[in-house]
Amino acid sequence: MGKFDYSASRKLLHEIAYESACESLSQQRADLRALRSQASVVAAVSGLTGTLFSRLVFEAAESHGGSIFDASSFMLGLPFSVAMAIFSFSTSIVFALRILSPSKGWRFEDSPKALIEKLEKKGPSFSDPELLRTLSMSKESRFDRNEVLLGRAQRDMFTAIVFTFLQLPFWGLTFFIFGGS
Repeated sequence: MGKFDYSASRKLLHEIAYESACESLSQQRADLRALRSQASVVAAVSGLTGTLFSRLVFEAAESHGGSIFDASSFMLGLPFSVAMAIFSFSTSIVFALRILSPSKGWRFEDSPKALIEKLEKKGPSFSDPELLRTLSMSKESRFDRNEVLLGRAQRDMFTAIVFTFLQLPFWGLTFFIFGGS
């Protein structure tokens, strides 16, 4: 019976781990892009909703000879329903912008400088399997950090969506109170 070549299987294992780490980071990047696209849609829908309903409310109040500022004030001279609609609108936009704005924590690529420095510290005895193992571990660590950020972005998306839809009943109530026919 022949001997099993552990060095070849070790190298293959590290190659598979490296490929897997690269694919995982690519998928995270795609997930982030999709989330940012969705956040821009949520911001647009929230903006459209807020603009449309605020205009309807102001026009309805004026057509009935009143103003929303004549009502008993809650916040900055606005009635409760208007203040809550504006708060919901603003909150949805803020959380959508948190997703859209660049964050320093995301890392998808290897730093060439850091790779070269690691190689030079190891010296000439640094083998291909060790290189692949080091790169795989580095990518895995980056994946874990990105996963935390991705989870936060997904929670921000949920919050943005909830507040986008939460403004609807407040705008509707305001429209009903101030002259909607």
